[in-house]
Amino acid sequence: MFVMTKLIFYPLNNADCCLVKLNGGKTILYDYANTGSEEACDLPEWLKADLDGKEEIDVVAFSHSDQDHVKGAKDFFYMEWATKYQSDDRIKIKELWVPADMITERHPYEDESARVLREEARYRLKQGTGVKVFSRPGRLEDWLKANGLTVESRASCIVNAGNIINTFNLASDGIEIFAHAPFSMMDGEEVIDKNTNSLVHHLRIEEGLTTFDVLMCADAVQSTLDGIVTQTKKYRNEDRLAWDIMKVAHHCSSKSLNDTEKGQDETEPSENIKWLLEQAKDKAVQVMTCKRIPDEDTDQPPHKQAHKTYVNTSTQVGGEILVTMDKHLKRTVIELDECGYVIKRNELGAAAILTSTAAPKVG
Repeated sequence: MFVMTKLIFYPLNNADCCLVKLNGGKTILYDYANTGSEEACDLPEWLKADLDGKEEIDVVAFSHSDQDHVKGAKDFFYMEWATKYQSDDRIKIKELWVPADMITERHPYEDESARVLREEARYRLKQGTGVKVFSRPGRLEDWLKANGLTVESRASCIVNAGNIINTFNLASDGIEIFAHAPFSMMDGEEVIDKNTNSLVHHLRIEEGLTTFDVLMCADAVQSTLDGIVTQTKKYRNEDRLAWDIMKVAHHCSSKSLNDTEKGQDETEPSENIKWLLEQAKDKAVQVMTCKRIPDEDTDQPPHKQAHKTYVNTSTQVGGEILVTMDKHLKRTVIELDECGYVIKRNELGAAAILTSTAAPKVG
């Protein structure tokens, strides 16, 4: 049993994998991208070590199907849909979370793992168990109908934005997860899917009398984040955008702040995203799952201009910015308990290196 909640981010260059180990023993994994780069860690080895012998993860959430979020998943996880992907050394998934786009998409993939995960998600949805599909675009309804199913018959498997996911309970599990995206908006009588690419979730974690708010932003771009702020304010759920910890969107890309203007020295965020950054609580932490921040302008993220914007946010609240590749082949670990958080950087099997501590307000 874990004595405190831990968020573990792995050094994978511009790729995502975050293991959440809850103090009651349950586990949540956001994305899995075994990049195979010499600069990145050996993700299968490191992740299995951090699972402490567990053979099943309670929830594995794939934010979207790009290879920097799914690469190698077909070789690591036990898939129920095909015996080819079943062996004793594979990690089982109790509940799989995917955006609806991963069910319905038909185009070729960057990585074969995306196709395998699509088939796994489809199989579980047909069975009506072991899966959560986020958002309900018209084409998901069409897919269900084509497979002899209805939205009503699979309602327990579908989560629309603006809802708490019923997999976890704050009182019994110490965590509550609110779905921000993908989201659908009504246009007359037609449901139009406004963003099918990335899961964006708000995690509320309780440690004793202390509450931590965590934003997992995946690869959300400006338009998505703008829409999230607009919808959240509309339904008066602003507390679901407060944050002690933010997994910064899209590997510190300027396009998550301003889709058209990168800026010369700093990216000017849109009005909604400026408001979102201002929801940072005292001593808030920003985690950037990316390469080291460059000194020069670059086409691909991370962008130095976006980094400067996030630094300004951090300065205003006396917070921390953590770049996963700043410390070569070291995990970025944030430990949460009722006294606050502790940040550590450590290697596989090595003693933790203390970076900093902070104690948020109780409640």
